Amino acid sequence: MDEEEIDSLNYEYNTIINEGVMEDSQEARDFLEKYSKIKLPEVIVDGDIDKACKAIMMRIEDGAYDYFCQLITKDATPLIKFMQFSTKKDDIKSLIADRRRYPWLDPDDVKNLIIATQEPDYIKSCIADREILGIMSYDVKDLIIATHDTDYIKSCITDRAILGLMSYEVKDLIIATHDTDYIKSCIADREYREFFLGLMPYDVKDLIIAIQDPDYIKSCIADRENLGLMPDDVKKLIIATQDPDYIKSYIVNIEDRENLGLISYDVKDLIIAIQDPDYIKSCIADRENLELMPDEVKDLIIATQDLDYIKSCIVDRENLGLDAYDMDNLYYSVKDLIIETKNPSCIKSWIEDRENLGLNSYIVKDLIIATHDPDYIKSCIEDRENLGLDASDAVEMILLTGDIEYIAECERKLNREQIDVEKLSVFTKKVNINLPPEMTIGVEIETEGQEKDNSEAIKKFLIKTGWKAKGDGSLVNGTEVVSPILTGDSENSSNEIRRVCAVLNGVPQTISERCGGHIHIGADYLTSKQDWVNLIEIWTNAEKVLYTICNEEGSIPRNGVPQYAQPISKKIEEAMKTGTISLEGEEDLSEFASTVATIQASRYSGINFCNVGKKGKNTIEFRLPNGTINPNTWIENINLFGGIVRSAHELSIIQAKPEGQITETERKMLDNVEMLQTGENEEQIAKALIELCITPEDRHVYMDRYTTNNPLLDNSPDMKDAITRQISTSKIGKKVFTGKDAINGEDYNKGAAIIEEELARDNIMQGMEQGE
Repeated sequence: MDEEEIDSLNYEYNTIINEGVMEDSQEARDFLEKYSKIKLPEVIVDGDIDKACKAIMMRIEDGAYDYFCQLITKDATPLIKFMQFSTKKDDIKSLIADRRRYPWLDPDDVKNLIIATQEPDYIKSCIADREILGIMSYDVKDLIIATHDTDYIKSCITDRAILGLMSYEVKDLIIATHDTDYIKSCIADREYREFFLGLMPYDVKDLIIAIQDPDYIKSCIADRENLGLMPDDVKKLIIATQDPDYIKSYIVNIEDRENLGLISYDVKDLIIAIQDPDYIKSCIADRENLELMPDEVKDLIIATQDLDYIKSCIVDRENLGLDAYDMDNLYYSVKDLIIETKNPSCIKSWIEDRENLGLNSYIVKDLIIATHDPDYIKSCIEDRENLGLDASDAVEMILLTGDIEYIAECERKLNREQIDVEKLSVFTKKVNINLPPEMTIGVEIETEGQEKDNSEAIKKFLIKTGWKAKGDGSLVNGTEVVSPILTGDSENSSNEIRRVCAVLNGVPQTISERCGGHIHIGADYLTSKQDWVNLIEIWTNAEKVLYTICNEEGSIPRNGVPQYAQPISKKIEEAMKTGTISLEGEEDLSEFASTVATIQASRYSGINFCNVGKKGKNTIEFRLPNGTINPNTWIENINLFGGIVRSAHELSIIQAKPEGQITETERKMLDNVEMLQTGENEEQIAKALIELCITPEDRHVYMDRYTTNNPLLDNSPDMKDAITRQISTSKIGKKVFTGKDAINGEDYNKGAAIIEEELARDNIMQGMEQGE
């Protein structure tokens, strides 16, 4: 691999990591196949990823390896992670020794690099130095296993308390010994005080399964009470025997399964574990004797993976009890049955045959949506009367098309029919991005759903848009949607946001306290150090106001803001006092930006500079806003934060002009900056910030936010205190007077104090002279 290809690898890998699409098998496979030059399976797993990454690293070592090393040590790119697949053991050790120089290396990366050396003695030494290396306790277990030294692993189990190992980690170590007699002894001696392992019942279950001895597993099931096993553990042990006749005995014998504490849900899992469609069908036929509930029958029907059989069950649903609501009282089982086939063609055919199948309009609507086919959905909207759909059903489906022109057309048509179109009007309201066309923009929309697989549905609706959807474990049934690179182009980018928000509303997704609304602005718009100085000054001097106006009118910051979108003004103030950062004098732009990111320390800041300078994602991230699926709020916030960045750049141009060449409009911008630097009245500061950064026709939006949200924040003292205690009360001033001898705000205040003192002394002297 030559230097040019390594540069390309670096760029694409950065993009993939930043957008989180390594979790997406299609994009991950395309990327890995391109650079590894090997063919990967249709659905890739971790082992396939490791195989491809190893092939990539071998190509690097056979090519411009020295250039690769310069790249990862100079820029600390995420490519450093490929070193865990390197054959250059000494270079790996050097990276570990110099780990503090590389901000991309987290403790998990360090652990993987240590394991990559494949040197047991070195790995053991790192375990001994784990605190110095910053290795977390949960990574220690993996390092111990990587030694492949059974006696050492057993000694670590003995020293588990010293090593800070949890019970499940001890369990993994016991299994890693691959010593059957030792594993059995740990199960037998698990509660002895002198050998107390603290194993939970599910840990014991995993140890039993690890023996891989059906007769031993069966004996443990018989001894389940002494072993403290729970019914769910017992069920998994029965399945682990892989003995169909043994498993069936607990399916058909109700008395035996009741003795084990198994319920009908467990029986359903046992039936599926047989992996025999004909047997599953026989159990469905015998459902009453097996005491299966309708929802469990539904799961068994789906497990046959036989589309003709599934259709016959839909026809026979009354006899199967599938007309009843399932346990969450929200969705009909028959609807779930059809949708779970995940076959759009079959779903459409069942919709066509809806009358013979007896499907009501509620089920039909959800089936139409489950096709994930915008064109088909449009055709069903047009035919909604024949399909028995009402106007509210139509509105939801209209939004799912994500077609802004079509949404506007439907709004007009439904208006004529005197149908409420408020939900549609949000997406036809012409609020547009009003930023320079060369400015780049990115957004991350976090949402929650009623169902865990909504992420997959959203992916399908967005498949042709360039937007990426992925699950988000920090949310409840969460999905994060990430935009491609947008621009300040008013119409196109604004419609892109409207399109995606329409789909999210149509699914429908919701917003909670856990959701954030992150906005990225391209850092390359700032072309000089003075641009950056202006940005920092505007931000720090107006930081308190920004936490008030960053959300739509009537909202205050979500609970996670003080932790995940922290103010930075106090950190900047402290850095200036200690000389870590200087807003004066000449300094390399990239070095200055890097210093600011270092001062920020955590990416969980209201304004995040950690991506600045990174190839593929050179952005300034704004993390203050709450999550929203209102496109107008997104566009307004983009204009706010993009306006701050634009103003920082425009001010640099104005500040470089001679006094006589400054226009009235430019003078007003300087006056607003001065107000930010010296003003004490918060409302005046808010007004100055908004006038500085927002076009005249839109300023009322943000003043309305301030006027409404500020009292709301005052009425939430805990939230207000959590934010304001992290905000500096000092002002950071750059230029109050422009021109050749410009002075900063701090010097101005000092000078003013001296002048006042001198004037006072003058007055006293004049008074004394007059008295004489």
